Amino acid sequence: MVNVVRFSPPLGEPLGLDFRPGPMDHTVLLQLVSEGRTGFNGVVFDPVAAEGPHKELLEEANGRYLETVLDPKFMELATPVGFTETRAAKVPWAGTEQHTPATLSGMAGRAKAQRLADFVARLGFSSVITPCHFIYGAEDPLFPVDLRLTEELRFALDRAGAQDVTLQYPLALPGTVFANASARTAIMQALRQLPIDAVRLRVHPFGNNSGHVSLLRYVQAARALVAMDLPIIAERTGNIGLALLSFAAVSGLESGVTFGDAFNMGLLKERRASSGFAAPRVYIPELGLFVPKKAAKAMAAHSRLRSLVTCKNPACCHRGDGVIVNSRRHFVFSRIEEVSTLNRPPAQQRPGEYLERMLRPATDRLARVLQVNIEDDQLRTKLEHERDKQAGWRGTLGELAAQPVVAVPRTPTRRATRRRRAMARDQRD
Repeated sequence: MVNVVRFSPPLGEPLGLDFRPGPMDHTVLLQLVSEGRTGFNGVVFDPVAAEGPHKELLEEANGRYLETVLDPKFMELATPVGFTETRAAKVPWAGTEQHTPATLSGMAGRAKAQRLADFVARLGFSSVITPCHFIYGAEDPLFPVDLRLTEELRFALDRAGAQDVTLQYPLALPGTVFANASARTAIMQALRQLPIDAVRLRVHPFGNNSGHVSLLRYVQAARALVAMDLPIIAERTGNIGLALLSFAAVSGLESGVTFGDAFNMGLLKERRASSGFAAPRVYIPELGLFVPKKAAKAMAAHSRLRSLVTCKNPACCHRGDGVIVNSRRHFVFSRIEEVSTLNRPPAQQRPGEYLERMLRPATDRLARVLQVNIEDDQLRTKLEHERDKQAGWRGTLGELAAQPVVAVPRTPTRRATRRRRAMARDQRD
């Protein structure tokens, strides 16, 4: 008998969770989907991989009515690092040169939007991230280009017979601009005029290593976006994203599997040597952190640390050592459970739920772990850094939890829900 865990949401739409697979992560998601473990909203696809190694995952996700989101990589195509020979050759809207306001305006921009719409319709995506770029405010010359491209894409999708495809606007900007109320208001006023269905936040620099001050500013700024009455999805935030969900800053997360713990625009401006694959790592939810696989193996050999790298859920890991052997599966399963846990209480109770069931236990365990003799100096340094960082989060969020949650962003409407509503309308008509 197969032990299947059901992630049952409360009435209404649950908090959102998308996974963005890396080059080899599709196998993990495919396995979970085949087991019926679809306790997440959807999958975000790279256009090159969507017709290559991730094609089967796209087909399976569509068959299960999960959200299949295409990221057309317009932000990357406007940078020297992101405009690669591979994308130029395989992405129909890439063109032959790095994107600029001139190459994205007028007829040229309209043609790119049409090629993108045709690609979305042909492969059957249910949603698409709109053609947008990293901006420094409403006065940035790329911002009006992005607004127009978004409108052009909606027109092009409708012409292509893809009227049901939703649009998700990626708001990519520096944290200083995001935290500036007047700059943020000007951007919001422009976005209100667009035919978009969600906003995806890409704040630079922000992510898993951000401190408590950056976290507080993000929460305060993101809460202001609730006025747009749209789902707000945080991209590339790592474990700090769970805090954003809990404190009503966002209503959905995008999570990588082997990468994607932070958003750093600098990585797209400077080419750096890389193997193209993320280093192996193991997620330890009890501590709220990742450790290198080598360090996890050392912990497994330590009598007082072994339990931290032993999975207790047979539905996730058939053997306890699956935390290390099947580390990607263990992470995906753990993140689904974490978001599901936060989804159970009402919004007013989520801050306390996060503090009492996730953050405080993690900081207390870290303190106890650091009392153990750890011979690996790098691991000890990492754990000490995590202890200090999480202690900062805990203090700041503890103060914030004392304030009532005034407003909550709309949760993403699941694809299956949209399908049921459309079928009901067709029956009435």
